[in-house]
Amino acid sequence: MHDSQEGWEASSMAYQMTVTLSDQEYQVLAAEASRRGEPPEKLLRDLIRHLPSDSATKYTMTGRELAEKLYREGKLANLATKRPLTPEEQAERERLAHLFAGDKLACLRCRATRLCSCST
Repeated sequence: MHDSQEGWEASSMAYQMTVTLSDQEYQVLAAEASRRGEPPEKLLRDLIRHLPSDSATKYTMTGRELAEKLYREGKLANLATKRPLTPEEQAERERLAHLFAGDKLACLRCRATRLCSCST
């Protein structure tokens, strides 16, 4: 069945298959269908409708979710925040940058290479 209206197309196909159930499996299915007051086929269709679709299983993590996952696994020491660094934190970061990079690193304030005049 094809329906074309305003560029939208829907198709519906029917599949028929045979499913072999054990006596116990069929009893469970029949009992639940009876409890709901519906045929077993409708119960099976309802169960299938509630299974996750392909689009639901192919979820892509955001950068934040990935960072949180890595943090929980112990692969990150801390999580980034959107708050700016305090002057003390900025100074400590610059001190460590100069300590580990020597005079090769540009100053984070004035971008001068080697030792700059704004360093304290």
